[in-house]
Amino acid sequence: MERYGGTTKERTYEGSRSAAPPAEVIDRADDARGASRSWLAFRSRIIACVLIAVATASMLSFFVKPRAPMLEMVTPIQELPEFEPRMPADRALAERVTGSFGIAMVLVRNPYTEKNAAALENVRSWAKERFSNAPDFLHPVRVRPEHEPNDTILGALGYNLWAGIHYAMQSQIGSFISWRIASFHDTDAYASFQNAYFSLFGKDDESATLLARYQSDKAKAAIDVVLWTVVWTAYVAFASVLTLCAPRKRRFEVLRLSCAAVWFLIGVSNASHAWMENSIPSMLSGALSFTAAVFFWRPFLLRTRDADATLKVAFYEPGSGWIALSVWLTFSLMAMTVLTWIRAGVPEFPDPVTLLLSALNGNFVQDPEDGKRLISRGVGVLWVAVSVWALVQRDGDSRVEDELENLATAGNGNSAGTRPRTIR
Repeated sequence: MERYGGTTKERTYEGSRSAAPPAEVIDRADDARGASRSWLAFRSRIIACVLIAVATASMLSFFVKPRAPMLEMVTPIQELPEFEPRMPADRALAERVTGSFGIAMVLVRNPYTEKNAAALENVRSWAKERFSNAPDFLHPVRVRPEHEPNDTILGALGYNLWAGIHYAMQSQIGSFISWRIASFHDTDAYASFQNAYFSLFGKDDESATLLARYQSDKAKAAIDVVLWTVVWTAYVAFASVLTLCAPRKRRFEVLRLSCAAVWFLIGVSNASHAWMENSIPSMLSGALSFTAAVFFWRPFLLRTRDADATLKVAFYEPGSGWIALSVWLTFSLMAMTVLTWIRAGVPEFPDPVTLLLSALNGNFVQDPEDGKRLISRGVGVLWVAVSVWALVQRDGDSRVEDELENLATAGNGNSAGTRPRTIR
């Protein structure tokens, strides 16, 4: 007997006059009920998270007003101990920089000569653009805080939930970067650059302010890069320990969930960038990343029924070869992104890898070529290792599937009441 829409119909199955359905029908019905329960539970969790986020943001909007920290990463006194601020400021430096078309200098031959020449040209180009846009940018009438995108509903929601935590982290990371810059100022490399800089721009208060402002702007751009590096490092360490400590039978399942978390973090980073910069490409990238995270968390297929042409979501359990291929695909995309940053970055708009290396060693005046070369080689070696591992896992999984399929085919001659096992 089967029940359809409140009516009961009797159905006769081949090889039996019994009213009981075969095992295949029972299994399909159980799978459908399990998938329906899983989807309802997932939907309930999403609704609960949204309600909690809205309630939390509403309370924070009443009682908390986040304020961006006023960060001064480098001061003119660090560049020139006898610095004394004077108002009105001298405009001679601005006129010299904006009227220049290149640099002509005499450098003492030392191990830092080539890097110093490139660094001085970068400073000159940066200063010329700033002076051309705002001749008083070194001494503004008032410091304007950065505008936060809170004009829309989603912008206000993100601002109230994230701004306070973000500002607190920025303050701590800014203190760390300031400490690294102060440490680099005590090295011979910076002493050589500083001597060349003052020989070119003049050793006065305005030149010291310009050099301090140049390093401060670069350091502020590196704060969010360092913040996301800390998050990614903590996640990679946690996922590695979790994978290594997992039982052998569940190791590939842990890898699949780790891939889901990777795509979730990518989605969060893209969504935060879209929120702060009002970037549509970042918003689309975030949406795709969240979709990939959901797919890796609960792999699914979209199917249509021939009877009524309705769309149905079917969950399934992937094999080890599929998971290995997913890990390789995720790592390849991330490696491609890092290498693109390194090879396509320019001094005027430093890439995240350059900002990270500069923040770690405190050197924001010279390009970290050696560090970027080392990272490129390390990423290449890791990509080869992951590719070989994925091929080995994929080949082993294919052989196991072929053997199981042969066993299932050989067992087709069993009795009518026995059905072959489904291999996933």
